[in-house]
Amino acid sequence: MFYDCLKNISRYRGIHPHLDAAIIFLQTTDLRQLAEGKYPILGEKVFAVIQRNQLSKADNALLEYHKRYADCHLLLAGNECIRYGIGNQAEAVPFEQEADIGFVTCDRTYDLDLVDDSFAYFFPNEPHQPNNFNQAGEAVTKCLIKVLMAD
Repeated sequence: MFYDCLKNISRYRGIHPHLDAAIIFLQTTDLRQLAEGKYPILGEKVFAVIQRNQLSKADNALLEYHKRYADCHLLLAGNECIRYGIGNQAEAVPFEQEADIGFVTCDRTYDLDLVDDSFAYFFPNEPHQPNNFNQAGEAVTKCLIKVLMAD
């Protein structure tokens, strides 16, 4: 996992060719001009989703994870908390292969505050919980980029 500001994203080039494609897209696209929806970058290998999400104030212990795709959550407007899980994990909802998602509980979590132009990148198998209320606002606009890391 890494957590940073968009202005620093070039420092993550070279980790994976699909991530490099995502970085180029983020550096060359005016994301705030895009309508909500899905935008292919490298077909289904790398794609962006512009979304407006309602934030949750509920105390939910379930964290999602993916096996094939990494998630990059880039905040465009609003203020969001994303939880990152570490330590011992217990499966709470069985993994769905086709949807590439499962849910676990973790014995420790850390809160990451996302504000304009900050992002959190979660590699496959890293539990995370997006869309949590963070002191202000009920909704956020974000760009979620899915990056295929394993076939």
